[in-house]
Amino acid sequence: MMEASLDRNRMISRRRLAELSRRDTARVLRTVAFDYAVIVAAVVISERFWSLPLYLAAVVTIAARQVGTFSVALHDGAHGLLTRDRARNDRLARRLLVPSIVFDLLEYRPMHFDHHRHVNAPADPDLDEFLDWYAVPPWRRALQLASALVGLRLLVPLCRLVIRGNWRQRALAIAIPGALVAGVLLPVWPLRIVALYWMVPLATWGMFINLLRAVAEHYPPGTANRPSDAPLVMLTRDVVPSLFDSAFVVTRNANYHLSHHLFPSVPFFRLPELHRELARSEPFQRHAHVTRGYHRALLEVVFDRAPAAALQRGAAP
Repeated sequence: MMEASLDRNRMISRRRLAELSRRDTARVLRTVAFDYAVIVAAVVISERFWSLPLYLAAVVTIAARQVGTFSVALHDGAHGLLTRDRARNDRLARRLLVPSIVFDLLEYRPMHFDHHRHVNAPADPDLDEFLDWYAVPPWRRALQLASALVGLRLLVPLCRLVIRGNWRQRALAIAIPGALVAGVLLPVWPLRIVALYWMVPLATWGMFINLLRAVAEHYPPGTANRPSDAPLVMLTRDVVPSLFDSAFVVTRNANYHLSHHLFPSVPFFRLPELHRELARSEPFQRHAHVTRGYHRALLEVVFDRAPAAALQRGAAP
């Protein structure tokens, strides 16, 4: 492998990296407050001028903000990027994660750090998952994305909580589908609002865009038109978002995943700036895979085929 030849010091100066790595708790809180303001506005507009197209627009808008906020809390919270004090960082992250129900910061952090230490290598805990993705034919990948879009993907973590969770998690896992059905069928205003404007967006568009983002982050050697001898960390993708992507797919810069892996000390709100900085460097230009728009990333993750040798740890093709 060429990993040893990848000189990250040539990509960005220490001084500039230190500037981009500054934490800003006030900015995090303003960002989250803005996301919730957008969610409230979408609910009010949809209820005031009710129509099916307007409701579907609200679902897409709300889901993107939900996923963005949870990404900030879980991912940046795991890296300690919300505030300089670790205990305060973890408290804030857990509070922001409460509406998501199923995410656990303390369970996620060690697994995610192992992913960073061994990214795209045999010891990477995420390796099998994305190799399994490329080991099946395109129609099955498209089916998985479609299942996420219609809400079926939410059933798996809920069933897992029923089987392995504590009593509170089990109660929530049973209550969620019940509340969703009741909220849609019964004329109880608070329950209806929660079901239609929190649970439905999270279970449908939210699950779809989260799966699309996750499978687009990494890829096996030989796919995405990349050389099979690329440095392991470079088997990671940056996606430059379109205006639609920034509004309705990745609202909090999770699309700059390669930039994040190269310099994980940079918080989410400075990742676009980091990407632009890195894009001017020769090592990044030579090795990086940058996809422009999630519509192109979608085509790549559905139709790209990996060489059999790259799938040795994945499922059998």
